Amino acid sequence: MKYVVRICATVYAVTCTLINLPQDTTASVGDDVRLNCSTDVLNVPVTWMRVLNESRLLYNHYEVDPSVSSRYHVDTTKPGQFDLVISPVHAEDNAVFICEDNAGFGQQERARLTVVAWRTTEQQDHNKNTAVARTLLSLSTQ
Repeated sequence: MKYVVRICATVYAVTCTLINLPQDTTASVGDDVRLNCSTDVLNVPVTWMRVLNESRLLYNHYEVDPSVSSRYHVDTTKPGQFDLVISPVHAEDNAVFICEDNAGFGQQERARLTVVAWRTTEQQDHNKNTAVARTLLSLSTQ
């Protein structure tokens, strides 16, 4: 009797560069947050980790860890895009998030998500003024 054993492994032998990097972000409880992360090699995924007291793998090989909250989603709408979306943000999301290319074997970029209980009136007014200014600019260029 003859047995054939086949061992399959995925090896990424390319060098990727992260583009559209995640940025430090402040959000209020209840907000939706998008941490950008894209790679220049379109068919090589990234890994997302959350670091609080210890590292926690959130996303690897095109899948969000099932034990992670359903509020976490990775937007892969565009080729090479792996944006981490948290919706809605909870206080416990206050942490450092790491995007790493080459499925966890390449360049790392970190972003701190700072979660606040609420936004001040001044921040809300600034956000409204910015939105109005963008609308006016958009209308003036049409």
